[in-house]
Amino acid sequence: MLRYRGSINEGYEILQANGFISINTIIDIHKIIEPNVGDIRKLPKIYSKELVDLIYYEFYTKNIYFQQQLKLSRATATKYLKSLVQEGFLIEEKIGKEVIYKNIALFELIEIY
Repeated sequence: MLRYRGSINEGYEILQANGFISINTIIDIHKIIEPNVGDIRKLPKIYSKELVDLIYYEFYTKNIYFQQQLKLSRATATKYLKSLVQEGFLIEEKIGKEVIYKNIALFELIEIY
């Protein structure tokens, strides 16, 4: 199982147990995320299970996270992130001197729910 699925499932269980979310909501969320994961698999030069886990673990990521978690050089991490931005999975945003990359699918979930 991909790590992001485990984290998301744990979060769903907590929310559902507290009455904040229904099983239909969980199904809707999976309908949004799963096609994106399938599309990322179509990027064979950068796709890995670890990459998917990393970009779906939080709502945003940074170059340094890619370097540390995927054990990439700064240049390669930048290349991967730029590719994910170009393909429409992430949005690049500069905050002060730092650049963050927002996960579009996860932010769409916030808007829906």
